[in-house]
Amino acid sequence: MVEEEEKKEPEDKKEEKKDYYRKTAIIVGVLFITATAITIVGIVFMGSSLEDDPVDLVKVADNETGLIIAGICCIILAISVAGIGFFMHPILKKYHEGLSLGYVSFRLIETILILAAVISLQSLLTLSQEFVEGELSAADYEPSVTLLMALFNWSFIIGTMIFLGLGGLVLNFMLFKLKLVPSWLSIWGFIGGACVLLYGLISLFGHDPAILAAPIAFQEMVFAVWIIAKGFDTTVMDSKEG
Repeated sequence: MVEEEEKKEPEDKKEEKKDYYRKTAIIVGVLFITATAITIVGIVFMGSSLEDDPVDLVKVADNETGLIIAGICCIILAISVAGIGFFMHPILKKYHEGLSLGYVSFRLIETILILAAVISLQSLLTLSQEFVEGELSAADYEPSVTLLMALFNWSFIIGTMIFLGLGGLVLNFMLFKLKLVPSWLSIWGFIGGACVLLYGLISLFGHDPAILAAPIAFQEMVFAVWIIAKGFDTTVMDSKEG
């Protein structure tokens, strides 16, 4: 009887591990989809209130509800980004713990910069409300508006482009090495990460080659649907652990 239980135990552990990887794949897939969807929702609610140069404070104040919702969307985005790194770490460290921690770090930095953008956005909204209610002219608010918009823009450029790109490179390199998904999908993600990183670097010089964000945007959605539907292929990890 004891011998039978000893034989069953490895099989039970194997099933528990398989179940863990399956649940993790679903959670990570949902977080990727959430991050993309909530970003689109935030952009829609933000509307054109920040597009003028200089920013029209009256337009900003008039879109109070939209900007508050956009801020909430950014917070959800930040939580989703951090969650992806947190849930992927136990799996990715099977290949290289240092690289896995690097990926988590990139995602946490991205999260912090997104939250910095939220703070600047809501501060700008407060400033616009004071402008509408007060007696000061737009010129009196111009330095503060310029500073807050710069913080908002640079936070997003550095966070959701440069660190997103760095994270994409590291993630898809390890996905390729561990063969957790088909090679074509991880190679696509690696190229997408390089493109969005290049997008961020070019944006530092005042240009906006938005087309470079397309490869990673589409790849993340395909990747998310794939791992939700099929899970991770843990054959390589199982063989290493065995």
